Amino acid sequence: MALFETMRENTKVVLWITVIAFVGLIFLAWGADFTSRRGGGGGPSRGDAGVMAKVNGQRIYWTEYRDAWQQAWTGYEQQTGQRPDPNMEVNLQARVWDNLIVQALLRQEAKRHNITVSDREVAFALVNNPPSRFQANPAFVTDGQFDIQKYQAWVASPQTNTLPLEIEQRDVVATEKLQLLLFSEVKVSEDEVREAWLAESQTCALDYAEVKLYQLHQGMQPSDSELEGHLASNADEFSIPERVILEHVRLTKRLSETDSLDALAEINDARGELARGEEFDLLVLAYSEAAPNRRGGEAGTYLARNQLTPAAVADAAFTLPVDEISDLIITTQGYHVIKVEDRIEEEGTEKVKIAEIFVPMRMSPDTNVQLRDQMIDLADSTAANGFEAATQTAGLQINRTSPFARIAFVPGLTRVAAAKEFVRTAQAGDISKPIETSDGWLLLHLAEVQPAHEGTLEEVRDRLQTVYLQERRKETARRMATALLTRVQQGATLAEAAEAESLATFASAEEVRRRGVVRGLGSAPEITGAAFAQGPGLVPYVVATEQGAYVVEIKSLSEIDEGAYAAARQEQHARILRQKQNRLLNEWMEQLREEAVIEDYRLSVASL
Repeated sequence: MALFETMRENTKVVLWITVIAFVGLIFLAWGADFTSRRGGGGGPSRGDAGVMAKVNGQRIYWTEYRDAWQQAWTGYEQQTGQRPDPNMEVNLQARVWDNLIVQALLRQEAKRHNITVSDREVAFALVNNPPSRFQANPAFVTDGQFDIQKYQAWVASPQTNTLPLEIEQRDVVATEKLQLLLFSEVKVSEDEVREAWLAESQTCALDYAEVKLYQLHQGMQPSDSELEGHLASNADEFSIPERVILEHVRLTKRLSETDSLDALAEINDARGELARGEEFDLLVLAYSEAAPNRRGGEAGTYLARNQLTPAAVADAAFTLPVDEISDLIITTQGYHVIKVEDRIEEEGTEKVKIAEIFVPMRMSPDTNVQLRDQMIDLADSTAANGFEAATQTAGLQINRTSPFARIAFVPGLTRVAAAKEFVRTAQAGDISKPIETSDGWLLLHLAEVQPAHEGTLEEVRDRLQTVYLQERRKETARRMATALLTRVQQGATLAEAAEAESLATFASAEEVRRRGVVRGLGSAPEITGAAFAQGPGLVPYVVATEQGAYVVEIKSLSEIDEGAYAAARQEQHARILRQKQNRLLNEWMEQLREEAVIEDYRLSVASL
């Protein structure tokens, strides 16, 4: 195709390849975490040099990950105006890794279903369906709006390398076709549409008498014999599931002396060039890792004092005259040299625009590799010496959790997804691979597995007592509400019946929807379900919820507006269809995820 050949001739443009919307939906749904899901024992074989992972045998190379990570960093910085903090760095690394795994799975599925994409389809998508990141790029904006003609001119330019974007768009089109195939059997019936619309639009007015559970049996203390009797009758409800105890050690990330000296040497190189007459804006381009809005020029923005951090930088920015350059500013974040480009007063607030050479003090890749290798050595030594002896020899403190269920979050490590994944399948005595977090490296040891068993009174006393008292309250509330219902059926009004019972209250609610709330009760699907199931009149039974027992009388039910239904039908149908498609998508991806054989060689190939 001539257009593509021209585009490929002269190119040095790097595009940030992000996950397509289809894959993004998957991440929102189940938070992709493929770390060592299956396989992934040791490192790659000799024939797999540079391979970072295998997905059902398909290779993902270290270079792919490296390029995607660098592009993700650049894209994050461009979109947010700031460099990612350490926690976001780890988050981005995990998402880049997950993206590569998901893309491999989707390509395999497209191949399995014989889905092909022509060059014509790629060209159409390339020209007419730009990724969202381009629509936010200032280079393609006119009067605050995305200008597709500017984008198309850029695509057609001989100086533009569109090859990475073509690859991305080919995946996009293939995935769209795969999605259409997946969704081809999803149907929505007329009854589903009508019921959903009625649930949102039809209303009723009702009166109710309520006996609140929390008012009953206050201060009651059941005896051990009562609790034991309830436990014997409900043993399954109070069984103790399998629980585990996890031990872990941490190597905290700290800057080495070399890291600090390297950053200082870099900022001094910049200052040396400045002293020799180099232009400040060129040094910003060459050295600075400041946010784009702090690099001066057209991208620079005017900032108030409270928008400039650290405080030492703000002090210099609001003290120096315009066009003056500061001395070296040292903060906990790193080294700074700033130039004040302009200063204005806006609505009574002084603001300044600066250009900043910023060299952060952060851990170098070499230092991180040393920590990683130290943790790998520790993991290796546990095989011969045991976890406790090996960690003691390494001078590390063992942190031990209390017993917890495998499906629960790991105490003290709730934000470490890889820890939960390890616990899910590990056996007693298993040692994890080293796990990187934003602030360190972890090694996990499943110290103990406690088998499931029937709970004893002492093990479950607190929960048992709570459940027992709740059951007594429900019985009492139901009995009292039944007496109220009998009074109404014998001729009393609902308000009169409630007044006769000191622990009952009477209330009314208007404009109640099936999926709405009842004034004073909040969400009450048991009550609204009973109301709309029968129509106006007294509900002939007591409605029980987790909050109380109720006698309900429906005063009126709104008529169905067929015209409004006809107007809303198409949108309602589309919404239900999307919900069904999303559920199917989640289930399908979860199945792919569970069945995939994913071999993770990251620790063997290179540091993250």
